[in-house]
Amino acid sequence: MAKKISTSALAKRLDLPAKGLFERLERSGYLRRQAQQWQLTEWGQRLGGETSDSEKFGRFVVWPEDLLLAEESGTLPSEQLAAELSLIDAEFCGLLQVCGYLQRWQRDWWVTLAGRRQGGCQGISPQDGRPISRWPKTLLTQAAFQAALSAYRGSDADRRSTQSSVDSFKQRFEAKYRTLDGHYVCTLAQLTLANFLYLQGVAFACFQPLPGELELVAPFYLPLADLYLELPITEPDEAFSARQAWYQANGMNWVALDEMELSGQAAYRRLGQAGVRWPDPG
Repeated sequence: MAKKISTSALAKRLDLPAKGLFERLERSGYLRRQAQQWQLTEWGQRLGGETSDSEKFGRFVVWPEDLLLAEESGTLPSEQLAAELSLIDAEFCGLLQVCGYLQRWQRDWWVTLAGRRQGGCQGISPQDGRPISRWPKTLLTQAAFQAALSAYRGSDADRRSTQSSVDSFKQRFEAKYRTLDGHYVCTLAQLTLANFLYLQGVAFACFQPLPGELELVAPFYLPLADLYLELPITEPDEAFSARQAWYQANGMNWVALDEMELSGQAAYRRLGQAGVRWPDPG
């Protein structure tokens, strides 16, 4: 775990004026100025920020010393880049979520660690004060984004739908159990969870390739919660270990469910704690 340092110390490490970094963190929605003090926001906490107390300096915010902040200059709002592709902003941001570059949190989009590595910056809309993301225009030609865009538009659907690709999928995953909504899954545990999510009206994907890692496939992915789900394993699983390492390295949300958390009240509780918003029963 990275050492935590003050905002002023982080500014020095980044070779930035301390005042400039505080203002940049405020523009990004990670800090807010309140009662003449800098306050850490909830997303600032998710970024690794913490509040520390000192007898000498009082209360102040500390950050991971290896915190990555992309350069703001030369970036464009996601809405502007979406328009260049004849997409609406919601479509564009959804594709960035597929790539692992954005996370949805409390109905807003936030740039992930993987997104910051691609030059993504967090910002606040001057119109309504809601979070927005900004990106370099080179993102539009980036391989992972182009792959997601092509899949979304069906540009290479015919090539992907060959009989050999279908046979390869069946051989790899041995999907044999049909869920209530027509998915085919491999195990009874997957069947139980898929049917539970379907009955609760929660959108999910099965066998979701991890962004940029086509050989690593998550059993379940909940797009509205931006949450990966791992199911019980009964023996050492190298693929699970590789996925776990990827989740942690990229700061992704994920939970490993046990056998009692695949349905019922236990599933409600565990997934709710992980950020799943259950539809209003009324």
